[in-house]
Amino acid sequence: MSKAWQVITGFLSGKLRNIFYADIERLGGHSEATTRVSAGYVCLAAAVGWLMGLSVILVMNPTHLEAHILSVVFAAICYAGFLRMRAGQDPMPAINALIPLHLGAIAFLSFRHSGVVE
Repeated sequence: MSKAWQVITGFLSGKLRNIFYADIERLGGHSEATTRVSAGYVCLAAAVGWLMGLSVILVMNPTHLEAHILSVVFAAICYAGFLRMRAGQDPMPAINALIPLHLGAIAFLSFRHSGVVE
């Protein structure tokens, strides 16, 4: 399976389709190979997005500790989903874990910034 830097380079160079099909072939005849590879790539894209967001938050608001922690946790979970795809496993448990975690984080930060939670 492709490594993270290969997928990112393929995306930036316009050759992601070739890498995608090569990863599907590496999974063999698995019936859900396209779904697993796609979900793994989504996890990688989300991890990159969270890390980019973290870098912006670190520059713009370095004292916002909650955002730093949440960004690192969410990026790690997303990257774990990509690693599951690389290992030939289904990355959907990582995606399924992210949905309630995002909703919980939104609720927590909303209460925190409104002053309900100190």
